[in-house]
Amino acid sequence: AMPLWMISLGELIIENTDIVVPYSKILTYGIMLVVPLSIGVAINRFLPSVSKFMVKILKPLALFLIIFILVCGIWSQFFMIKLISWRIAVVGFALPWLGFAFGCLFSKLLKRERQDIIAIAVETGIQNTGMSIFMLWFTLDHPAG
Repeated sequence: AMPLWMISLGELIIENTDIVVPYSKILTYGIMLVVPLSIGVAINRFLPSVSKFMVKILKPLALFLIIFILVCGIWSQFFMIKLISWRIAVVGFALPWLGFAFGCLFSKLLKRERQDIIAIAVETGIQNTGMSIFMLWFTLDHPAG
């Protein structure tokens, strides 16, 4: 999906800029994602007892990490929170929900099954936020971008 997006819309966004698509970084991040996932799938398939033990250990660890990341992230970026007006906050909170709504609407119009509608809506809502962050990051100068 990403190469199709880059061919169809990406060229329009970056045609008059100095932005270079970092293909090597994209490949590196893809490998960094696939290798640990493959190790996890292999452990789950070939060592199910180890997998069950790891799940018991990792659930509380994951909760701790989520809380830690939230607290440290809010604390380290608090100066940015002070810059957010109520309009920016409304738009920021609305972005994923608009993505959910449009994904749901269009998948219903295409008469998809209920499970597909939910999956499409969730994926669209998440990507809606990610794409807006990506476009802001690459189009605005720092610290705004």
